Amino acid sequence: MKEKFLVPHNKQILLIHFEKIMFFKADNSYTDLHLTDESRFVLCKSLSQVEIEINSPTFLRIHQSYLINKEKISLIDKENKTVKMENGLMLPFTLKVKELINNL
Repeated sequence: MKEKFLVPHNKQILLIHFEKIMFFKADNSYTDLHLTDESRFVLCKSLSQVEIEINSPTFLRIHQSYLINKEKISLIDKENKTVKMENGLMLPFTLKVKELINNL
């Protein structure tokens, strides 16, 4: 099973370990990749394409705009339907709370 995601950057291809990925965020036909060191990359592909490409149980689609690294969740706010990531960002989820918990 692959544990790295390939990111074209300038004239290079970066190999990013899954553990360094915080989440992916959809931005129309582009996707923003957010890393644990707070760096970001813009990918020229949709979030659906990223989800197919990454194909790992480490990642969970919690919202039409977010694919997150499940290992980076630090809190689930059931009332506001958000998850808090290790970096402090609160991201919305549209899954049922039980479904979210069962997929962790």
